[in-house]
Amino acid sequence: MKLVIAALLSIVSVCGVTAQKAPASPYMDPYVRNSFVRENTFLQKKYTPTPLPSFEEAKKHLPQPVWDKHPTYIDCYWKTWEIAFDNLRQPQEGSGFVAKYVTTGFNNHIFM
Repeated sequence: MKLVIAALLSIVSVCGVTAQKAPASPYMDPYVRNSFVRENTFLQKKYTPTPLPSFEEAKKHLPQPVWDKHPTYIDCYWKTWEIAFDNLRQPQEGSGFVAKYVTTGFNNHIFM
């Protein structure tokens, strides 16, 4: 019985200490601090605006498919790349993005 009372008293005292360190907000802070966050190089990175590459400029650097009996598949391949380049975007100032990105192409929302 003495052990139970001692355990309860220690729990109460720990709760009291925790309550003293709790933030002023009436809500619980569920954020879990992670020591690896400071190793994230993107947090210190800043975006430097540069022109977006065009599909025509990049085409010579892309893999060149060869499938002689299926030219429509080759056309589809190149159209896919063209659509991807049409959806390249630069981040807006203050957005927190640190690099160019590709949109989904069907609306103005960004999904992660």
